[in-house]
Amino acid sequence: MGKRRKQNRGISFLYYTMITIWLFLVSATGFFFPYVIDSLPYFKIRNLEVEGAVVIPVELVAKAVSEVKNNWLFLYTHKGKVLESLREATGDAVEDVKIEPKFSLKGVDVKLTVIEREPLIKVVVDEKVFFLDEKGYEFSSLYHTSDYPIAYTSDEQLLKDNFKTLVKLVKMFEESNINSINLYITDINTIVYIDNYLRITIPPIFSINDEILIKLREIYKIQDVKEVNIISEGVAIIK
Repeated sequence: MGKRRKQNRGISFLYYTMITIWLFLVSATGFFFPYVIDSLPYFKIRNLEVEGAVVIPVELVAKAVSEVKNNWLFLYTHKGKVLESLREATGDAVEDVKIEPKFSLKGVDVKLTVIEREPLIKVVVDEKVFFLDEKGYEFSSLYHTSDYPIAYTSDEQLLKDNFKTLVKLVKMFEESNINSINLYITDINTIVYIDNYLRITIPPIFSINDEILIKLREIYKIQDVKEVNIISEGVAIIK
């Protein structure tokens, strides 16, 4: 216990000593500060631990870090540059990064946590293809290749104006472990193909309410059904 406390006090002392050196160098070296600090071995990153990079290659993270000279202080103070570099390299598929330097008597290790955007749905608008996450944020990921639900539409604004309804619709199907969901969204109706065998026609997305979703949940579970047409809350045609 006593040994650990002494070690912790040593690390804390070292941390505050480095901050003091940093402040001194800023005031003393002025313009030459970046060159001076980059030449000091202790400011180099000894080990880089990357967490959260599930889809995005770790190599991209390492490259973004190397652009700030593998220096933990530059990395910590230039988080925005690292984030911008990752967003540019991944099609804006990174929501945020968290940088945590870990000080020890042996040097500085850095833990960098990548917060990836998780697609809710893939959207195809004519020739334009992009993803929307659960918050409705649009991004064009180069690395998300899984089979996400796909929404086809010629009216992007129609989809975005009714995004909350789209979320409810997609989540309802996902809860039933459906493998393939393809939606065709127009201002006339909404057509859903499930697992390439069941066709469901429901009102346009701006007319879909909770009553229709409840009716839909009850019907599409019926076995040997190939087509469902829900005209309104209380009327459904099953084939």
